[in-house]
Amino acid sequence: MKRDRWIYIAYVVSGVCLWPIPLLNVLHAESSAVVATIAFFVSGWVASARFDSSTSLRSAVRVGRRLLLPAFIPAGLLTASMLWAPNCGYLLGAGLYLLFVPVSVVFATGLAYFLTGTGLRRPSHWFVMVGVVLLVAGPAYDLGFHPQFFTYNHVFGGILGPIYDEQLAIRPGLFWFRGVTLLWTLGAVLVGMRLRGEGGRWITGAVMGAALLIGISYLFSARLGFNVTEAYLKQALPGTRTTTHFEIHYDPGAHSDAEVRSWARMQEFGYAELADRLSADPAADERILTFVYPSPRVKARLTGARTTSVAPVWLSRAQSHVLVGRLESSFQHELAHLFARPYGLPGLNASWSVGLVEGWAVALEPPTLAPSSDDLVRAARGRTGLSDDLPSAVASRLSPFGFWTDRGAVSYTTMGSFVRYLLERYGPEPLKSVYATAAFESVYGKPVRELAEEWSASLEKASTIDAEAGGTAARWFSRPSLFETECPHYVPPYRRRIQQAQRELAAEDSVDARRFLQEAVSLEPRSANAHVRLARLLLAMDSSPASVLEKVNSLDPEWHTPSVTLLRADLTALTGDLEEARRLYAKTTIAIPSYETDARANVMLRSLSASSPSLTRLLTIGGTAEEKARRFAHHASTASGREAILGHIWAAWMYRAAHDARRVAEMWGRILPDRPRHTRQRVQDVTNEVVGDRLPRAWQVALSDELLRSVLHADMRTGRAERVGREAKQMAAMMQEAGAKQEARVWLHLAAQAEWVEQGEGRTQKRDDVGESLAGG
Repeated sequence: MKRDRWIYIAYVVSGVCLWPIPLLNVLHAESSAVVATIAFFVSGWVASARFDSSTSLRSAVRVGRRLLLPAFIPAGLLTASMLWAPNCGYLLGAGLYLLFVPVSVVFATGLAYFLTGTGLRRPSHWFVMVGVVLLVAGPAYDLGFHPQFFTYNHVFGGILGPIYDEQLAIRPGLFWFRGVTLLWTLGAVLVGMRLRGEGGRWITGAVMGAALLIGISYLFSARLGFNVTEAYLKQALPGTRTTTHFEIHYDPGAHSDAEVRSWARMQEFGYAELADRLSADPAADERILTFVYPSPRVKARLTGARTTSVAPVWLSRAQSHVLVGRLESSFQHELAHLFARPYGLPGLNASWSVGLVEGWAVALEPPTLAPSSDDLVRAARGRTGLSDDLPSAVASRLSPFGFWTDRGAVSYTTMGSFVRYLLERYGPEPLKSVYATAAFESVYGKPVRELAEEWSASLEKASTIDAEAGGTAARWFSRPSLFETECPHYVPPYRRRIQQAQRELAAEDSVDARRFLQEAVSLEPRSANAHVRLARLLLAMDSSPASVLEKVNSLDPEWHTPSVTLLRADLTALTGDLEEARRLYAKTTIAIPSYETDARANVMLRSLSASSPSLTRLLTIGGTAEEKARRFAHHASTASGREAILGHIWAAWMYRAAHDARRVAEMWGRILPDRPRHTRQRVQDVTNEVVGDRLPRAWQVALSDELLRSVLHADMRTGRAERVGREAKQMAAMMQEAGAKQEARVWLHLAAQAEWVEQGEGRTQKRDDVGESLAGG
């Protein structure tokens, strides 16, 4: 027993060393993988020392049992750490520990039994070499040659997905793979017995049987979930659309042709924009693959990444993997990563500096109405997680450790602002040169700190700052990183019920969806999300608005988030109390940041529709955006006056959500008066007619501008790009004069897109297999 003492000491030291390390100080996937690695090498080294060429199977099993017991010491220590490091997902963590650690111990013992039977000198050294090869080669093969963002390993068990995914993807492939690990163990033991002359003739057949099962497992590795290939993804997402620079794969059962055309147009314009800005053409020889996933569940099942958008630049073919709900917000970020491939380190196609990698992508994102990264840094400097010493902040975030251990929003925003400064001040060529190695002094002739001081000084010169920057920075930058989060990766039971309800609704099973939402409310009565979803489902199932409102009003006022207030407003409107409904709509509008113009416009339109029970009722009925649009269009065709106008506006709004530009243009064509005025004036006339004195003047202007955006986007996609470019430039000039710099950038971006469409979409339709113009959306 004395010679086993150091094994126990090794495990105790390992467990205690994990205590102060965030994320690893709780019993979960990451800590289990670390302990499994330690257990593999400790067990294998000890077994290699105790086995020899004459060791019987019975003796080997006895040693293996003695090696298993101490492997649970770290589990006990990580259980004790719950006293200061909460672990809400303890049961899942314990299950992963059982799947990772004991299997690795058994595998190590079997491998040692095989190696000691070969007669090799120093079998323990051979064991370590084999272990290191498995430890490194497995992830290198999985991640380096496959479009997947997980890796399963015989030594450490597995890495289940990207660090940014809040909810881990526990895929069936993990269990199959650990089964294959046990098959390898069986094979190693059988060969070890054969080398020792044990077992008789049946050994050969057993070895061949184990080898056959292992071979079949790897042959069907994609179906079993070990490895994901491009061919397998294309089979799982059989819809294909080819453009000049992209090959888009998607689920044809989940998306309409109009929606796919809008993706294609957006991607081609994004490519043209980056190509012009960087003087680059990375898809000149081979199209970029874009995989669009219909839901987080499908994305997790296929790639291991649930919500995180990824562009694996290290793969031989440029590609991106994006959830459909994040396509518009994150695609160009991922595309920017792909544009950087030629300038990265050989083989990796990226920089060693994560700060440069992500700063490059953020700097090249298209403008949005949200405060710019420059304004966010100005507003947060010296508070909200961002040091007042900006040069030091940049230097610390260049390294992977500094970037990933800090709060994500702070790191991304800081580096995005810095890299944008370098791009605008010095141009793209030095940035391309510095990208791979971050050797700033050799490229720019200045150390990074001096460049960061220049950037910091440029931020201080700004005479104005976005009014929303302070509040936005406070919200975004206060979100803790994964290393700061209590109970990382934990998904409470009530949220799992909500996810199940969403799946049932997608399958058009409202009865089971209602049951799951009722369970969610029961499990977490404070969840505004659960209450809102349940109430809206009950409305869609023809429950009385008054009865639903009574339940919602009984909620604690502290739980009245904007979504709850909006629900109360809809229900109050349906019960006929227009004054109270409009008060609640106004309260909701105030709670939404001013840059979320579409959300604010949606609430304003609801307020304007409150006097029409028919319109409000249509808003509460479920269905796809296209189905809702058809209902509104039908209602508008039977109504008159102001209600008909609102019905057509709602139909256009829903068709926009369905990406059907032709229908959007058709709806606007029915309500815009045909007179020789600019589109902006025509939209203002319609807005004035439906608003009257029901909204504050500033809100009325904001609503008119958002409706104008809808009209111009539809015009651009239906052959009126010249008009759109002219109007967008005029709006940009007005916004610039009013000091709304970010809005001016957004309008200029729309003008550039219109010009691109007008010029034949950049004259990029060169290949014969591009079937139709993307402008025909």
